[in-house]
Amino acid sequence: MGKKKPRKKKKLPVATQPVRPPVPAASADEPDFSGLGAPSGIVMSGVAYLAGSYLVELLPKHKKRWQEILRNNPVSEAVKEDARLIEQDLIERSKRGPGRPPKAAEPLPHPNTLPVMRAVRDYMIDHPGSVDTSRKRAFYSNGFKAFVLEMLVEGGLAYDMTAEEAAYAVGVSVHTLNSWIYKRRP
Repeated sequence: MGKKKPRKKKKLPVATQPVRPPVPAASADEPDFSGLGAPSGIVMSGVAYLAGSYLVELLPKHKKRWQEILRNNPVSEAVKEDARLIEQDLIERSKRGPGRPPKAAEPLPHPNTLPVMRAVRDYMIDHPGSVDTSRKRAFYSNGFKAFVLEMLVEGGLAYDMTAEEAAYAVGVSVHTLNSWIYKRRP
């Protein structure tokens, strides 16, 4: 087999070659960064100020050179403050961990949740066999159901709780609690 000849790159016509946008000239109050290959502007002067101040902290031997640059290219206090605000924003953004934001905190339980749980526990101790969870489905005695429903009436420990809060405190599902309430109605 013969050798393959390398392809020649086609030159684009002059009109279609990418054109670099012109860099705006620096105004009297803006230092010229065009020699650094970066656009000039107030933002760049603030970024340069911040970068220089950090470099001086890291490399103190360049402190005199940095002070000379600041004398030749003064940065206004407003620009310094804007740069500090941008820096603080970047620091806050960098503190966020990867992934999704954390879920909202669980709402605090009802203040009577613990007293209701203790009352149920005490009832179960005083009345063994009132709750049987040994089978596939739990069995609740009529006395236990009446005790729970008594806590839901006016003056009871669970009177001002929602059905979900009361079911959680008692240790039964909302569906089970609602069926007890419905069956008790006259």
